[in-house]
Amino acid sequence: MVHVLHLDPFNEGRLREFVRSLRKKGLMKDRVKCAICELDVAACSGSMCKHINNKHT
Repeated sequence: MVHVLHLDPFNEGRLREFVRSLRKKGLMKDRVKCAICELDVAACSGSMCKHINNKHT
């Protein structure tokens, strides 16, 4: 199952809620692959938001 999150502009608060919900469901690991560039990123809202804002905006 693929979870897609649409945020414009990328909002760390909303991402934090999304990551929490995936962790509660057991769907989030410690590291995740970026769907755009396939780099490994730490699975926390700060790292994910920073990666997206620096690499893809």
